[in-house]
Amino acid sequence: MDEIFAGDLHAGLTELVLSLDSCDLGEGITLNRTYAHLMAHFLLAFAQPPPGSHHPGPLKNAKYGIAFDVTTDLRIPEHHSDRIAIAQAIVFLIRLYINPAVTLAIFSNHPFADLKNVPDKEAITIPLEICPRHFPLSFEGVAQSNFSRRKITLRYAADV
Repeated sequence: MDEIFAGDLHAGLTELVLSLDSCDLGEGITLNRTYAHLMAHFLLAFAQPPPGSHHPGPLKNAKYGIAFDVTTDLRIPEHHSDRIAIAQAIVFLIRLYINPAVTLAIFSNHPFADLKNVPDKEAITIPLEICPRHFPLSFEGVAQSNFSRRKITLRYAADV
């Protein structure tokens, strides 16, 4: 999928709000504060579409949908090979150290802050992690980690 994105790769992250406008991770890779709202609303059709056409009306809105606030733009310059794997590794480390709820919601070939002005034929956006993730952050009887403090204390066997 890397070959789809000519130029820099932009990964839209959710649940990560930067206190700075930009953070340089080295090698030209940056985290930039941004805002975009990715949404999917569900429609219900009641008849099959004719060949090569769309579903005929009436259509009904289904309640709910999915939506994400993209708050951080992870930029990986085009000179890096395997940019998608780099983005996924960085998101893994962010989840591990900062917030396990961070989601890599969408890829783009333009910065999210500029995307609204890019013609549709030039903009490539591909949603990625859009399914809800549910996993326990604590178990009954075990103390819950507090990720909001952003401080992790390691205890070694010799310290116990």
